[in-house]
Amino acid sequence: MRRTWWSSLALAAVLLAGCSGDPKPREPDPSGSETPKPSATPPPLPEAATQETAEGAASFVDHYADVLTYSSHTGDTLPLREASDPSCQGCATYADLFEERHKAGGWRTGGAWTAGEVQVSQFGVDIALVTELKTGAGTVKENSDSEPRDFDQQSEVVTFVASYAGGKWTMLGFAAGDQT
Repeated sequence: MRRTWWSSLALAAVLLAGCSGDPKPREPDPSGSETPKPSATPPPLPEAATQETAEGAASFVDHYADVLTYSSHTGDTLPLREASDPSCQGCATYADLFEERHKAGGWRTGGAWTAGEVQVSQFGVDIALVTELKTGAGTVKENSDSEPRDFDQQSEVVTFVASYAGGKWTMLGFAAGDQT
């Protein structure tokens, strides 16, 4: 029991201490052009993502990837912020980036985030979820004065930490690599 508690504490320290390991928003740099066509509605929360189970947590990570895509395409970050704990600095960094880009007349198309198979580990009341997070190819325009540029498909192993309370999952943090 003591070993589990220390493992939980160590994981929490690595992932939640300032979220310093959060992957930086990145979009490589070729150039290109595409007309943005953002979805008008946020992705619905799947029923499975409301369950306090390993499968529910994995479904929540899939949903979170969809919400990242929606927010990056529309600049509407309310669903992203609602799915994220206020203390998650990485979550806030992405939300701020998407809002600032859209306010400045920029946009993003393509580049949908998708989660691969999710490995779930329990650490106390929090859940660590490791997945290969893929970003499809797309186009981004940073502001009204910039030229659109294409970016390539990317893939990175990411550890998400989520917690279930009040009948819902909340993203507490994430970091590049397998942090379990």
